[in-house]
Amino acid sequence: MTDYLFSPAVLVYVGLAFQALGFLARDELWLRFLILLGTCFYLSYYCTISNEPLFEAILASGILGAINLGMIIVLIFERTTFTMSEERAKIYRSFPTLNPGQFRKVMRAGVAKEGDPGTVLVTDGAPLDRLILVTSGQIKIAKGNKEYFADASAFIGEVSFLQRGNASATVSISETAKYMEWKHNELREMMRKSPAMNNALIALFGAELAGKVKNAMPVDVRQASGTA
Repeated sequence: MTDYLFSPAVLVYVGLAFQALGFLARDELWLRFLILLGTCFYLSYYCTISNEPLFEAILASGILGAINLGMIIVLIFERTTFTMSEERAKIYRSFPTLNPGQFRKVMRAGVAKEGDPGTVLVTDGAPLDRLILVTSGQIKIAKGNKEYFADASAFIGEVSFLQRGNASATVSISETAKYMEWKHNELREMMRKSPAMNNALIALFGAELAGKVKNAMPVDVRQASGTA
């Protein structure tokens, strides 16, 4: 019995235990990590079970292990921000409901632009087919006889995106600004393909709208422009 406990056969059971735990894991990263550990024990078994290593089994398990390791690296990359530039990391703070991987996918679908003071981004009542995020500078939001001023990290057009309606205010640049644009149809397609992305963006826009309602401070146009 003692000899059996220290024999290469035990490696199979240890590998099986790790892989079984992996299949029970809900998190994909843990699943792949535990499966990889199990594969390592199987490889050890194939190398020690006989005088001649089982090269075919080693090759097959090694290839599967390498693929799994590659996917683990991809998952870690998607869940961390260490490869982001300072500017990109700053923009990421405007997407608190998205993980880094989801954020990178959203950014790949967007277009970076820059506008001068006076540039009109959105016109009240006009059809709107894009979502905008101001990343630097300042914008002016006009609705009726009221004006609001917002600095960077302000979304524009999330109401239109959610309701598939026209713009609900006129938005123009008051200080030279940088901003990102996303086509509505591209965002919706991204959300359709990924329920997790759909939930994350819906939560983001809901929080954004709630924040705007909470912090809204209507100002008379004449007061905002400095006229009597």
